[in-house]
Amino acid sequence: MAQARESKLLVSALKRCLKMKGVTYKDLAKLMNLSESSVKRLFASNNLSLRRFEQVCEILGLSIFDLGKLAREESGDEDPHSLSVEQEHALAENQDLLIGFHLILNGWDFDQIKKAFNWSEPQVIKIFTTLDKLKLIALQPENKVKLLTANNIRWRKDGAIRKRHAKLAFNEFLNDGFNNEDQFLNFEILELSPASSSILKRKLQLLLKEINDLAAMDYMLKQGGQSEKKSTGIMLAMRPWVFSLAIDAMTENYRQAKSY
Repeated sequence: MAQARESKLLVSALKRCLKMKGVTYKDLAKLMNLSESSVKRLFASNNLSLRRFEQVCEILGLSIFDLGKLAREESGDEDPHSLSVEQEHALAENQDLLIGFHLILNGWDFDQIKKAFNWSEPQVIKIFTTLDKLKLIALQPENKVKLLTANNIRWRKDGAIRKRHAKLAFNEFLNDGFNNEDQFLNFEILELSPASSSILKRKLQLLLKEINDLAAMDYMLKQGGQSEKKSTGIMLAMRPWVFSLAIDAMTENYRQAKSY
């Protein structure tokens, strides 16, 4: 029974990867030398052989380990996106440790970090060993690492990271003209009904999931693909809100009636 559930999760993760890569069953059929109907039957059965899993993963540029990691994240058995209070506190207390963990989350290896940052080799080793002690990574021979969390972390709303770094990060992020091709900022103020607000919230949650799926796929781009990736800030937010200038201009009666 457990094996069937695991197989279903793996197939589900594989379907997500195909969708994010824009690979259709028709495309897959050509690459696997199968008919499109055969590929559809394989995925409908939720029981691909190891050879088929490996074949599809190779087409997508993934390893079986990568696929298993995505499947575990989808299972809901544990939340690899969140850290413990103690882990967050340790990162908040040590800026180099936080930066090192962020780099590892984005696929940087030991040599890339040592080359790009003004840290000595013993300093980088200390960062890696400390992250290992915190059970955020598993340190392996030759300073290789196995990430023990998801590569996209959700910091606790009342946690040490947000308390110490959120205000500065938000201010720096928004202090830009957002005029380049790879930038986008659009700020709207609209009046929405409760039903529309609920729909918008669900759409934002779905969008965030798609963004996380893309990040999980791009995490596999290591070594040569590293230079193709850019650290990208994304802000999704919504709340009942009125600009303070408008509130100041309201009559007292109207302000109390709206309860802003």
